[in-house]
Amino acid sequence: MISVIVFFLLFLLPFVIAPFGVTQFENPKVIAAEIGIILLLLISIFRAPSIRALRALRFVEMTRNWMYVVVILLTVIDLLFFRTSLSFFGNAFRMQGIFLLWMLLLFSFLSAHIQLKKIPWVVVFGLLLAEVIATVFLPLNESQRYVGTLGEPNASAAVMLFLWPFLWFSLPKDTWRHRLILFSALFCVMLIIYLTASRSALIGLIIQIVFLLLLWLKRKMKTAVLICLCLFLASFSLVFLQKDVLYENRLEVWTAGYFAGLSHPILGGGFGNTELLLQKEAQEHHLRVRYYYVDSAHNIFLDWWAQGGIIGLGALCFFIFSAFKRFVIAKEKRNIVLLLGLLTALSFNPASVVGLVQLWWLIGNGVSD
Repeated sequence: MISVIVFFLLFLLPFVIAPFGVTQFENPKVIAAEIGIILLLLISIFRAPSIRALRALRFVEMTRNWMYVVVILLTVIDLLFFRTSLSFFGNAFRMQGIFLLWMLLLFSFLSAHIQLKKIPWVVVFGLLLAEVIATVFLPLNESQRYVGTLGEPNASAAVMLFLWPFLWFSLPKDTWRHRLILFSALFCVMLIIYLTASRSALIGLIIQIVFLLLLWLKRKMKTAVLICLCLFLASFSLVFLQKDVLYENRLEVWTAGYFAGLSHPILGGGFGNTELLLQKEAQEHHLRVRYYYVDSAHNIFLDWWAQGGIIGLGALCFFIFSAFKRFVIAKEKRNIVLLLGLLTALSFNPASVVGLVQLWWLIGNGVSD
């Protein structure tokens, strides 16, 4: 049952659309994710005593990674000293407050040993096709970009970066039939990237493919990861080419995020308070984004820097470093590809709950013993 819920949260959550909340795309997904994680907790509590004992032992093992404790303590400090009307549940659009962060940390623990190594390729291919079909029939946004099942072009394209590696690593490549299926899957990914005009997803796909090519060229896995991380960091320079963009200029949003963290460099300004922090800095530094509604720094690292200061950003970087280290040691190529794609997508766009759930599942797999 636990594996079924984890599968739902990772693969079916993107397709949850319901006519309630401020947005029919993101709000239902957040609520479904929180309900799913609570169900995981209840199932874990009421399972057989031997299973509960094993869970308790694993909890002790994971708390040895003191960064989990640091993040929880940081959120408690936020509730005591930086609390606003947005802190606990977040704003009405994303609902990414402290409560969701607690749920994600809990999910990271509960799903730590659910590795989903045997997902039939037919299922993954079906999900890729379903995303393509849904994207074509769902409406376009004001920029005439397809929004997909997540209601936002870049977030929908990021889903494809998470799906296709499961097909790549589960399907043999020894026959023309298998190669045709893989080619069709990559065509679906490229089609979604084209329809959504998502440059961040394109960069993520390129980095994923470069990693696979390096392995095919017999490069050491550690070397391949380092090269791809260098490409990932180098891609940040592309933001400086957007100087003339008026609407939600990403460089200016990043600048606001940087100054937001700089105003509270140790503890940050509080999780859930991102839009308040960004608006304040945009006004003080006369950035053009002060005329727009911006509730994210469009970069997960800057979001954590603004909300959690050097402690929060350090914790996130530690989680990600630990995950990469574990995956390299265990030679978990699929998870490395997934993490590279997700990090790229989350480094240029506001995070959807779908991407956050997927990221924390990978972190849980990466830091567990």
